[in-house]
Amino acid sequence: MWDYIINFNHRNWKSVLATILCCLCIKIHSQEIYQFGLLPNISLSDELGEHWRLSSSIESRQILKEGAFHQPKNFGYQYLLTDVTTIFSKKVNNTSSYGGGYLLRLEDRRIMHRFIQQVLFKTTYRTFKLSHRFRTDQSFEHSDVPEFRFRYRLSMEFPLNGKVLNLKEFYFRLNSEGLNKFKSGYSLETRLVPLLGYTISKKQRFEFGLDYRMGSLLSRDQTNHKFWLKFNYYCKLEKRGN
Repeated sequence: MWDYIINFNHRNWKSVLATILCCLCIKIHSQEIYQFGLLPNISLSDELGEHWRLSSSIESRQILKEGAFHQPKNFGYQYLLTDVTTIFSKKVNNTSSYGGGYLLRLEDRRIMHRFIQQVLFKTTYRTFKLSHRFRTDQSFEHSDVPEFRFRYRLSMEFPLNGKVLNLKEFYFRLNSEGLNKFKSGYSLETRLVPLLGYTISKKQRFEFGLDYRMGSLLSRDQTNHKFWLKFNYYCKLEKRGN
């Protein structure tokens, strides 16, 4: 099994995409509800000395369509929310780091404060990269019960041209994440995010893909399916003194 994983190359990406589409269809049926919209994100990062990094991002959600699968489609643009996130992280070695930060959510005259802690492990193989992220967060909002979450994300990235990712080339990244939520009870959400990326320069990347989220997995209520068209832009700031 491990020999197959280590020798994974770009020719397998079509099989990966086919598997993703099958997974998306397993849970969906006519009695379930959905949202479909846009999820643009801009992320900036800066090296603070030899081991510390500051990462900031702004992300917004806009709904284009929502309703139940068996009902007529309900089109209509609706702004949902904006998240502003700042994360400080410290590099332990070439494969691991830890950090924490703060997220401010602005949503229709409501403000939410979220505190974040995380640990990240990265491994580079011959033809792909694999990373594990463990994150906890605590969300607080006026006149509402606090929410506590534990998240685990597995991410795989590999180039689509050759074995090494070069400038001006495309790559594929797949994120799979499970969210355990505690807020007046327990709930579980899963996320699957296939992304096609392009290296603009040594310090800039762009990604486009689908952010699929399935909630209320352990609840008797209707399962929520959320489909977000995701646009990511990443930029590393110039090092001081250059």
